[in-house]
Amino acid sequence: RLSIRSYNLNTRSHRHDYGQVVIPLHGKIQIGIAPLSVNVTDNQVNATGNQHSVDNLVFSKPDVAVKQGIFIYPQQEHFFAAHEHSRFLVADLDPLPDALQGRNNQFLTLSEHFYSFCLFAEHQLNHQVDPKVEQHMGAIFFQLLGQQESYQHLDSRIDTAIQRLNQ
Repeated sequence: RLSIRSYNLNTRSHRHDYGQVVIPLHGKIQIGIAPLSVNVTDNQVNATGNQHSVDNLVFSKPDVAVKQGIFIYPQQEHFFAAHEHSRFLVADLDPLPDALQGRNNQFLTLSEHFYSFCLFAEHQLNHQVDPKVEQHMGAIFFQLLGQQESYQHLDSRIDTAIQRLNQ
């Protein structure tokens, strides 16, 4: 299922039973993903048998910007915040494409053709132009998603320079 979403600057966290892909279309999102071995319940983190308050833990929350994406495994706790004017294409996927299964690096670099498809999907979803087209977009998205490359998240200064060059 594909949808267009926006968030706000209040950091929230949750998990779900399905995989998810978040792709910034306009703006960026600060997102952190907990290791799969970490379990968060009632604002407490249980990692290797020790309880800690979520507020006392620092999860890496790098910015994921336009032409990038991140995928989240089922049951993986994730934390996120974004400016309310930013927009994201979010895909709820069960299952994730085989090409994404088992990857340690969950950050994606989007190819030009996949990013263009995501912008097309945004237009379709915002204007509900044709329900039949929307139905098939999910299958095309799934196929293209499996072709995207992982990227190593860089120092934020390098990341900022790359984002400016891509504008």
